[in-house]
Amino acid sequence: TNEFKAKASIGYGRFDLVEARGYISGGIGPVSADLGVIYYDDNGYMRNILTGRRTGNRDGFSLRSKLRFEISDATEATLTYFHTEAFSAGNANAPVDGNTIGRRPGVGGVYSDRPYEITSNLAFLETNQDGLALTLTIRGDAFDAHSIVSYQDNRGRAPADSDGTSALAAGFGNFYVSKSLYVENYLASNGNGPFKWLGGMVYYNDLSSFDPLQAFSNGNLAQRAFSRQWTDSYALYGQASYDFTDALTLTLSGRYTTEDKKAEFDLLIPVNRPGRRYADSFSRFTPTATLNYQISPDALVYLRYAQAFKSGLFNSSTVSPTAVDPENVKSYEVGIKSDPLSWLRVNLSGYYTDYKDIQVTSRDPVTGVTLLQNAASARIYGLEGDITLRPARGLNLRAGFSWLKATYRDFDNAVVTIPAVDGLGRPIGGNSSVVRDVSGRDLIKMPRVMANMGGDYSFGFAGGSLTLAANVNYQGEQYWDALNRLREAPVWLADASIAWQPDSEAFRLTLWGKNLFDETYYAQIVT
Repeated sequence: TNEFKAKASIGYGRFDLVEARGYISGGIGPVSADLGVIYYDDNGYMRNILTGRRTGNRDGFSLRSKLRFEISDATEATLTYFHTEAFSAGNANAPVDGNTIGRRPGVGGVYSDRPYEITSNLAFLETNQDGLALTLTIRGDAFDAHSIVSYQDNRGRAPADSDGTSALAAGFGNFYVSKSLYVENYLASNGNGPFKWLGGMVYYNDLSSFDPLQAFSNGNLAQRAFSRQWTDSYALYGQASYDFTDALTLTLSGRYTTEDKKAEFDLLIPVNRPGRRYADSFSRFTPTATLNYQISPDALVYLRYAQAFKSGLFNSSTVSPTAVDPENVKSYEVGIKSDPLSWLRVNLSGYYTDYKDIQVTSRDPVTGVTLLQNAASARIYGLEGDITLRPARGLNLRAGFSWLKATYRDFDNAVVTIPAVDGLGRPIGGNSSVVRDVSGRDLIKMPRVMANMGGDYSFGFAGGSLTLAANVNYQGEQYWDALNRLREAPVWLADASIAWQPDSEAFRLTLWGKNLFDETYYAQIVT
C-alpha cells in the first residue's frame, strides 16, 4: 500500500548475541515499495579446550525489497530483490562415542567427549545469495494471467573436519556455486461459478558446481575435482475443481514434467582423469485428486490422493556414469478440520505414503565425500492433529502431536558404516563401509512421536499490555543412519517470553529464553 509504515527491533542475548531488524514501506501514486533488513551476530557457545578460546561464532545480514507498479486498473508488476550473506562456525565437530580415525596409532588426535567443547580444526559454512524476480498480473473478465521470472545466484564455502579431533586425519573443503533461472506462466479463472480452473507451464534451468571439491586424509590432499551438473526442466500443469453442491467439491490436477540432466567430472587428484561427461533424461506425469465435504458450517472432511516424483540425478561428488533413478511417491490422506465451538478448533488427519526408489545419501568414512544410491522402496504412515483453545479473554492455548512409522520395505544393498576393527576384531578408530540389508529399519531422521504444547496470556498492565508466553516441544527417538546404529534419544525443548507493549503500540519490550531445560542433542551426525 502507499501508506507509510516503519518498524524496527533490536535484541541482545547470551553469548553476546545481537539481533536487529528493520522494515519500511510506502508509496506515491501507482508506485509503492518496501525494504526489510535483518542483522545478527554472536560469539559462539563452544570452547576449544586446546586454545581455551570460545568459538562457534555466527554472523549474517539479509535484505529484501519489493517495488510494485500499478500500471492500470487491471495490470500490476512487482520487482523483488533479495540478498543474504551468512557465516557460521556453530557446529561442534566431535566423534560419537570417541570413534574416530584421529585416535588411530600414529595419528595422535585429541578430542573431547563433553558437550560444547571441541578440539577439531576450523569448520564453517559461508554462504552468499542474490535473487531477482519479476511478476506480472493482468486481470480479465473471465480469467487472470500471471507471469513469473526469477534468477538466483548462490555461492558457498564449507571446509569441515571429519575426524573431529586435533589431528588433520580427515576432512573436506567445498566451494559451491549454483545459478538458476525460473520461468512460469499460468492462467486462472476468476468467476464465482461452480467450476474453477487454472493451467500453466514452467521452465527451470540450473547449473550447480563444486569449484573445487576437495578431500583430505592424514593432512594430505586425497582428492581434488571439479564437478558440474546442469538441469533443464519443463512442465505443463492444470487444475480443475467443481462444486457439485454447496458442501461437496472435487478437485483434480495433473503435472507432466520432463528433466534433462548433464554432468561432468574432472578428477585431478589422486589421478588425472579430466573430461568425463554423462547425460540422462527423466519424465513423469503426476496426478492429484481431492474431495472436500462440508459436513456442517464448522466442519470439513477431505480425502486426498497424490503422486509426486523427484528427478534422477548424478552424484555430484563422484559423478558415476549412471544417474540414480527418480524417486516416486504415492500418498493417501484423510482428515477433518473443525471449529466445533467459537473458542475451539480441532484438526486431525491420517496418511499413508508409498515410496519407490527413494534416494538415500551416505558418506565415505575417510574423506566424508557424499555417496548416493536408491533404496528399492519405503513406507510411511501415521496420524497428526492439533487443537487450539481460547477459553478466556486474552488466553490462547495450543497443542499438537504426530505419530508415524517410516521404514525401508526393500533395501538389501544399503551402503552403511560400522566401526572399523583389526584382524582380531578390536576397534581401531573410525568406520568401514559395508553393504547390509536394512529392510524393516527406520528411515533416518524420522522420529515416531512428536508433540508440542504452548500458550500465551495477555492482560492490561502499567498503561499497556503484558504478554506471557511459553512453548514446549517433544521429539521422540530417531536414527541418523539406515542401519539404525546411531540413535538420538528423545528431546524436550522449552522456550518462554514475557513482553510489554504500551497502549500506543509505539514499541515492544521482550525478555525471552530458549532451551530452558538446557537439553543437549545432536544437530547432525555424519557417518
